[in-house]
Order: sequence, then structure tokens, then C-alpha cells
Amino acid sequence: FFAPLAIYSEFIILIGLILSFYSFFKNKLKISILRYLIIIFIFSFIAYYGKNNVDSPLYHLQIIKWLTEYKLVFGLANLEWRLGVNYPWYSLISLLNIDFFKYSNKYYVSLIFFAFLFYETLNKNKILKSSIFLSLAFSYLFIYSLIHPYHYGVVLNHIGNPEKDLFNMLLFISLIYTYLRITELKNLSDQNNLISILFIVLMLTLMQTTIYLFISIVFIFMLFDIIKLKQNIKIIIILSFIFLLWIFKSIATSGCLIFQIPLTCLNTDWTIDLSTLKFHIEETKRYSRSLPSLEMLNDTYKTIETFLWFKSWFKNYFLTTALHQINSILLFFSSILGIYLLIKKKLKIEKYDALLILSILLVNLTCMLLIPEIRYYWGPHIALSIICISLIIWPFNINLLEKYNFYRITPIITLLLFVFIKVIPMFKYSDLVNLPIRAHDYSSKKKVGEFDGFEVFTNNWQCADIKEICVNTPKKQYYFSYVYKFLHIKNK
Repeated sequence: FFAPLAIYSEFIILIGLILSFYSFFKNKLKISILRYLIIIFIFSFIAYYGKNNVDSPLYHLQIIKWLTEYKLVFGLANLEWRLGVNYPWYSLISLLNIDFFKYSNKYYVSLIFFAFLFYETLNKNKILKSSIFLSLAFSYLFIYSLIHPYHYGVVLNHIGNPEKDLFNMLLFISLIYTYLRITELKNLSDQNNLISILFIVLMLTLMQTTIYLFISIVFIFMLFDIIKLKQNIKIIIILSFIFLLWIFKSIATSGCLIFQIPLTCLNTDWTIDLSTLKFHIEETKRYSRSLPSLEMLNDTYKTIETFLWFKSWFKNYFLTTALHQINSILLFFSSILGIYLLIKKKLKIEKYDALLILSILLVNLTCMLLIPEIRYYWGPHIALSIICISLIIWPFNINLLEKYNFYRITPIITLLLFVFIKVIPMFKYSDLVNLPIRAHDYSSKKKVGEFDGFEVFTNNWQCADIKEICVNTPKKQYYFSYVYKFLHIKNK
């Protein structure tokens, strides 16, 4: 807020290292450092050969630049509407970003969360619903990426980029995993610790993607059953304060309480033009509802005012997209088997699990109707079929699978197969001494103009890491000023 986040980066990383070493030597850190470092190395090896995606050079890197190098900017969305998004993920990247020569670790922060979540699949001796779910989720992801014909597949192609879709997927999977762990635990102390984590992950999930609101149904129900509010009042107060700061930052950046909802926008001189905001929100919907041919992209009647788009989308996108095909098959057979086992009374679905499935299903249906491009809901999409399979497998306590650590070995095997088949063929010995450097094309960079003493540039939809103020869609006029030493960008 009051200073560029780059000022805090080294301090936060140093404190994190000190606390980690202290906890390790005091035996308070109950993890295998060696195992965690090996996992980090494997995921770093994968990310080394990752490729630039489309959105990161378009606006992700510019958001991180503004957070890193500038304190709070009022009306930043007036410069480029995409800069108005207020995802905590970008703030986290900015806080952990360190540049070293031409290397920048902002491209690889997501590896920390990948490694942490994957570590959990190896850290459970007892087979539980949560461990089955997490093991199958990672196995699903690696197998899909392995058989995909293009590079790492549409999901893992984003690894090594500072984008949000991959993080949102990991966040949603960790949310379901944490929820399942809470319902399994009998020790109240351990349960309360996980409830605190659950609140944090849920808040991040909703701040990252408000459309996931339906997942809150199950947690609201838990509030009156499992969760003891009095025992968690401190974490609730802290998170409520953080949430208010998030709302304030959103107001400052775009003039709206929640950027993607025009009804929440306030009447200020830095509030983004509502017609511009509505146009781009509708554009996102039109694009995702016109996939894959985009023939209806400019037909607002079919894509916005009616549901005439759905038949074409279902036939040409849903039925031809590999992830939809795989999930539909898994859901069909798991549903048939689940219904059969329920009728035979060999399967019992707990009320919490039933609510969880209902909530994930509602999230998927909502996304399919509003923004049906699958990358917006990888997490719920994968979680729906995997949770159904996990709940069917778990009650049977298959001794053979437990005896040979099937649930721990499967994600390891699928990960190693992915590495050996997809990654190692790209390896060269010279890569061992070369830093992973991401290059961007700045050959189209040109000056738009100078406004109130500020130079504005553009670069053919590739602003990427350009240090100067850069926009993708130049305007005829920009209005810059300083108010109490804070930069204001007015809409007119």
C-alpha cells in the first residue's frame, strides 16, 4: 500500500529462511527437508523447459511490475483495464520476487505450492479419503500431461509462468484436501489448526475467483457443526481485516469493491469507465462461449442475451476437448458404480461428502454457463471426478493397494514418467550452467505519447517486462496526477 512491494521482498525471504532453519534445528518442522528439496528440484527441472503463455506477457507481468515498483496507484485500471484485477496471487509473487542478473524468480513462485502440495501425497502413512483424493488428483494431472501431444499439455504448459490459472487449480485442490482432512481428524487440536488453514485457503480462493462462491455452501454448513467459532475467532478477525484491505485495494485500483462486478463500482474520479468494464466482461463471455471456432464472437444476441450459444459450444467444444471427454467418462462410470453400491448398501456417503460433491458440481455448472472456457475452472473440473472416485475407493480398504503403498507410489511413478518422456529429451548438459531466462520480443515497442509528464508506450500486445508505462490498447488521452504523494490515473 504505502511502498513498492520490492522493498519488503528480501526482508520477508530472510525472515522465512531464519524461521525455517530455527524450526528445523528445534525439531518443530515436521518435514523431510531432503525430500522437499528433491521435489522442488524436479518441478524446477520441468519449469526450466516451460514456454511463455499468452496472458503473462499481455498483462500478468505488468501487474507484478506495478506492485513491485510502485506503491498503491489509484485508478490503475484506467491505464489498461486488465490491470484492475485484484488477485492476491500477484501480490504474493511480487513479495517473493528476486531478480538476479537476467534471472527472475517471479516465473517460478508457483513451484513452491506445487512442491508443497505434492509433498503431502508422500507424507501420509495411513490411507485416508484426503490422501486418496490428492494422490489421484496429481496422477490425473501427470497422466493427462503425458499423453497430450503438445509439449506439457494445456495445464502444465503454464508452469514457469506467473499466471493465475495454475495457482487457482492448486488452491482449489488444496481446499478440498484440507476439508477432507478436517472431517477425518479426531484430535481437536489438530482439527483446529487445519480449520485455520481452511479459512485462509477459502478466503484466497474466493478473492482469486469469486465465481467459486458455491463452494462456501459446505463450509457454511460446517460452521454450525464441526467448526467452533469461538476457538477460531482470532484467525477469523485477522482474515476479516485482510479481506477489508483487499476490498480497499480493489477500490483504489479500479473504483469497484469487486472489479468484475460493475454493480459494486463507486462514483469516484478514478473509477474505471463502466461501459469499458462491461464491454470487456462481456467480451470474455463472448469469447469463451464461442469456442472453438469463435464464429459467434461478435454476436451478442446469441452469446450474451440468450443461451443459443450453448448447443454449438457443447457440440464443438465440450465434446471435443480432451479434459471434458476424460472427466465425462470418469463421472459417468463412477456415478453408475456409486449408485449401484448405494443400492447394495456397500457404500455410504456422509452428509459432509454429499454437500462437498454438490458444491463442486454447482461450481462447475456455474462456470459452464458463465465462462465455459475450461482453464477458468481446472480445479473444480478435476476435483469433481476425483472426489467421486475417491469416495468409492475409500470404504473398501483394499489391502493390496495399502500393502504396496499404491496411493503414494502412483503420483511418483506418473511424475517420473512425465519427466522421462516429456522433459529429459529436451535436456542438454549446457543447461546445467545456464540460468532459466525468459526472453520477450520488444521489437514493436513504440511511444504512444507524453501525458502530464508521464511517457506511455505500447508493444503489440506484449508489454511483458517493459519498465516504462506500457499499455496494450492505447488511448488518445491519459490523466496523471499526484494526490498526497499517491499516483492517480483519472478516467477523464
